[in-house]
Amino acid sequence: MTQDLTRLRALLPLMVFAATVGLGWFLLGGPLASDSARIADRIVALRQREAALRAVTDEQAPSTAALNPVASFDARMSADDPTAAIVERLARLASEVRARALFIETVEGATPTGPNGAPVAASYQPDPRFALFDRQLTSTTIRLSFEAPYAGLGQFLWSLRDLPSIVEVRAVNVQPAAGPNRARGDGAVRASMTLFAYARSPQATATTVPR
Repeated sequence: MTQDLTRLRALLPLMVFAATVGLGWFLLGGPLASDSARIADRIVALRQREAALRAVTDEQAPSTAALNPVASFDARMSADDPTAAIVERLARLASEVRARALFIETVEGATPTGPNGAPVAASYQPDPRFALFDRQLTSTTIRLSFEAPYAGLGQFLWSLRDLPSIVEVRAVNVQPAAGPNRARGDGAVRASMTLFAYARSPQATATTVPR
């Protein structure tokens, strides 16, 4: 019995050391090994993604669709005076969004401008990007105002893309509707805007703008 205790005392430091190493591995080595495994899996996934991306970038680029900007511009630009058709469409769009107190007016006539033309205020000059198409244009100013729900105003503005000719929205003013509409709390707004309605003019000597 005495010999067994003596042998046990001799082995006790080794047992304590083994227990410490085992506990340390359980507390530190296990999580580190798990993290290492996750990192290794992520590296493999990233390498696979890199290979897939390289395969895509090495492929031939898809051919671009044939697009003729000038032809598209001419197709959208009316060859005749579109004022009446645009006013009719604006009134219809306003009705669709339940607009109230609709007012529309046009300002006829346009003043030619160019190298030798009379100067015109910058606020009434056409969008300078029109010069990219080398087309002679005439324009008519259309002013309108109405009251409508806020969402209806958004729908109205979105629908301006589909008018009979190219229209430039030059000014928009939106305010809360006054009076009983505002008290009713239906989110009504009062909107007023100025539009430039354009058309081709082969006879014109220069791009024209509204007075």
